[in-house]
Amino acid sequence: MADNRKLMAGILNLPASARQDLAQRAKDMETGGTVELLRRAGKEMYENPIVNTAVGLSPVLGDIQAGVEAYRSAQEGDWKGAGLNAVGILPFLPALGGIVAPNVARELNTIRKLPEDDVFKQAVANTPGARVTEEGLFMNLQRGQKPEQEAMESVRGGVFYLPEGSSNMRHYKGGDYGGKQMIEGETLINNPLFVKGATGGKAPEAAYDQLMGKGAYQKMRQEAMQASGVMNLGGGLTVDDKAERIARTLQEFGIEDHIAPDMAYNILQNSKSGNQLPYAIQEAIVGNAVRNAGHDVVLGYSKGKQGPFMSEVFDVREPYYPYETGEAVDIWDVYKK
Repeated sequence: MADNRKLMAGILNLPASARQDLAQRAKDMETGGTVELLRRAGKEMYENPIVNTAVGLSPVLGDIQAGVEAYRSAQEGDWKGAGLNAVGILPFLPALGGIVAPNVARELNTIRKLPEDDVFKQAVANTPGARVTEEGLFMNLQRGQKPEQEAMESVRGGVFYLPEGSSNMRHYKGGDYGGKQMIEGETLINNPLFVKGATGGKAPEAAYDQLMGKGAYQKMRQEAMQASGVMNLGGGLTVDDKAERIARTLQEFGIEDHIAPDMAYNILQNSKSGNQLPYAIQEAIVGNAVRNAGHDVVLGYSKGKQGPFMSEVFDVREPYYPYETGEAVDIWDVYKK
């Protein structure tokens, strides 16, 4: 992700015609025009030898050459090659991401440390598809999301899932949260932060208090609401004002200075309904704290007639929303060996 931000800065040094073409083609992603996006994004660099050479020689823009290669692949009819060359290179060309499958999780540096208490064991037993082996906790997950979210950068720095077969899925098939695109798959969890909390923000709140101390979440929440403008009764905040305030809040609560500005802008641009904005700020901060503590997910549980069961998974390994048929998964650098 840091490389993407450097590339974003580098793109600003491209000729105006190239920048305009790249920016315009970002809109194609919103309507699913991925191949068209690849074709046009590489066109200026491919056909302009000056731009092409400058890109290849620049230490900041060197990786953008992959955009040119994507265009060449598309010209030759190699759509798969075009997609793979462009994975994660430009800020609006997302990595192809899916649920963190067991084969991916096995390659990460997360220390294996599962809870040993009876509540955890009962929750595993009462959750269909969940099982513990010497490798860790295996779970079948599901998620409903809007098609336009597919493979885009998560505003929360992680991705929320429900256990397979959860009755709560009916609440996440549209509206401000969730959508009609269904994502399903198996994951392997090694070091969950196991907390009592149902869906709707309770698990992240419990996780943050467990890490930072009782009452820490509510204190942070007040700052997030001020940053989002919810508590700014005087109004009058511009988009730039809000982005700057959100970035300062993210930095105040531990998100690195070089990440916070772009994360703030992404949160602001993609959290425009209901209470999405303050919750996105809060949960981005929670996700960062969980990563820094060495955990791979926040694993929430609830209690029913049969005892405890898994209610929600906040996978903080994933910086992008899952891609329905993704061939690769991008992971936060902190988890890479």
